[in-house]
Parts: sequence; structure tokens; C-alpha cells
Amino acid sequence: MVFAFAIADALFSIGKIIREQYRIKFHWEFILWTFFLVLHFIVMWFLYWVRLVSVADSLGNFMLLLLPPFCTFLIVTAFFPSLEQTHHVNLEEHFNKNIPKVLLLMLIYVGILFGLEFIIVTPAHEIAMITEVIFLGLIALNLIFKDKIWLRTLLPIVQILNIILLLILF
Repeated sequence: MVFAFAIADALFSIGKIIREQYRIKFHWEFILWTFFLVLHFIVMWFLYWVRLVSVADSLGNFMLLLLPPFCTFLIVTAFFPSLEQTHHVNLEEHFNKNIPKVLLLMLIYVGILFGLEFIIVTPAHEIAMITEVIFLGLIALNLIFKDKIWLRTLLPIVQILNIILLLILF
């Protein structure tokens, strides 16, 4: 349910950006990351259903399975600008200001997903672990080498390719 709220919030923010486009300066990197995040969270929501079977096993599993959706909601909140606060929004400035926070939240999010792979084994356990290690590595590189546009662009492109691979395999 929390995944649904996060995705709905992302789609609502995209809708507000489109409606308020006359006072927004768009930026290609923000658009790429928006596409990546929405696609990623929708795919993760779908793949998450496989793990929900283990909720009945224990309260601990239930609590663990709440962590990724909460992280998703925090990432969406940090990524999208609040259009109520300013008259003009520059998405490039907003993106550059908030991307370190988003990357840190994504590092926590993917770290939790990686940890869940050891606790709640799913049918695609090995593939998920490989993609999560790649994702963790790219996020860590982005946090280490700040302000490298090619690296910030590489992360969503590689992850979109990973998502396509997952969709082909399932």
C-alpha cells in the first residue's frame, strides 16, 4: 500500500509539473531520473508481491517488508520539487541540490532490498542480488564522485536496462 502511495505521489508531482510548465525550467537529467524512478518503483512494486507471502510467517517479516516502501516514499518526497513554495522552479537547480539526498536514500533503500534477499528468498533471488549489487555500486560511485554528470546519467540508464532485463526474464 505504501508503494502505491509513493507511486501515486510521484505521478501527482509529474502531473503538477506538466500543469505548471509555464513557470518551470525543465532539465533533461531531471526528466531522465523521473522516468527511471517511476519505472523502477512500479517494477519493484510488482516484484514485491512475491515477498508478501512471507508476511504471514512472522511480525518481523512484516516489519522488514515495510522498510522499502517507506524508503520509496522518502525518495519521491526528496526528488520532486514543491511547487507551492516558489513562483518559478528551475529543475536543474532543484536536481543538483537534492540529488545527494536522493542518492543517500537510494543507498539505504537498495541496501535494505539486498539485505531482504538473505532473509526472504524469492524465485529470482540470484538475479535480484546481481542487479542490487550493480545498483549499490553505481550509487556509491555517484556519492564518491560528486558532480560527475556522466556518472549520474549512467545510473538511471543502467538501471533502466536492468529493468528491461527483468521484464524479459519474467
